[in-house]
Amino acid sequence: EKSLILAASAAAETAERAIADAAALGANLPGMAAAPGAVPGGASAINALETPASTTTKKRPRTKEAKEEKPKEDTAQKRKEKRAPPLARVEVSLNSDGLAQWYQAYVVQETKSRTKVKLLQLKVEESEEDLPLLIEGRPEEESVSTDFLRPLQPVDTSWMPTAGDVVELEFMDGWWPVRVKKVDKDGKWHVLYQPLNKVHKVQRDKLRQIVVWDAVTARFHPAGK
Repeated sequence: EKSLILAASAAAETAERAIADAAALGANLPGMAAAPGAVPGGASAINALETPASTTTKKRPRTKEAKEEKPKEDTAQKRKEKRAPPLARVEVSLNSDGLAQWYQAYVVQETKSRTKVKLLQLKVEESEEDLPLLIEGRPEEESVSTDFLRPLQPVDTSWMPTAGDVVELEFMDGWWPVRVKKVDKDGKWHVLYQPLNKVHKVQRDKLRQIVVWDAVTARFHPAGK
């Protein structure tokens, strides 16, 4: 039994020396190096730093916001907003000497017997925006009898004037009555504006047939027919 106890004790001492040698050897190996920033107790250097104490700011006392006074509504502006939206383009006759027979316009306001309109420049292209037409000595908005309003006259490309016909000439954003004199070799039409005895030479697309609007049938028909 004594021999067994001595053998076990010797084996234990041998094992302790082997563990100590292995620990000493492992300290010098790269894989066993201590982690950077390690501090006693196993805490890292970053965790060991103390965080600054939090600061508090005083809140400003709330002040009562001044109530904004609503501006009084402009009665004139309010009336404008209540106006009906403009209608589509129409033709209007101002029935006045020295002016065209027909102008284009849009309706601003309607009553039972009269209509207020605003004159517009003739469009070259349909995509163009509406531009107001101002005539010297005339108001921006004209008040006319409803009898002097009609829809836009459609373009008739099949119509061809002949010498002696009374037609309408597109000139200065209106349609003026003229008499056809002749057509020359260049395709220019010679027309006479009789009140001023003035001859104009124009292309065919600047002329149109004189027609009458029939409100009952809602159709145009040539004048005198």
